[in-house]
Amino acid sequence: MSPLAREVMAVACEVFDITEEQFLSRRKTEHIAEARWCCWLILREVGNQPFIEIGHEFGRYDHGTVIHGCRRLRELIPINAAVRTRFDAIKKILFGKDTFWLKVRLLVEEKLEVEA
Repeated sequence: MSPLAREVMAVACEVFDITEEQFLSRRKTEHIAEARWCCWLILREVGNQPFIEIGHEFGRYDHGTVIHGCRRLRELIPINAAVRTRFDAIKKILFGKDTFWLKVRLLVEEKLEVEA
C-alpha cells in the first residue's frame, strides 16, 4: 500500500472508530463500507489515482466496485449530514497535514516519471 493510501486509511479509521483490520476486511457493513468509500473518493479526487489502482491498494477490489463506492458517496454527501460530516472530518485532518501534501506531490512526480 502506498504511503498516501496508508495515511488516508489511518485517518478514516480514526474518524470512523474502526481498526485497520476491520477496514481491510471483506465486511460489507455500511459503516465500514462508507469508510472505504471516503478513502477511495479522496484518492481519486486528490491523488488522481485510477480506479483499478485504488482497488488494488485496498484489498483487490475491482474497478467497478471502486466506481460504485465513489458514486454512492457522491450521492450521499449532499443529502446525508452524518456522511458529509465524516467525509469533511477526514479531509480536514488530511488537508491540515503537511505530510499529506508531500505524499500527494511524490505520487504525482512518480506518475510523471513513469509517463516520461
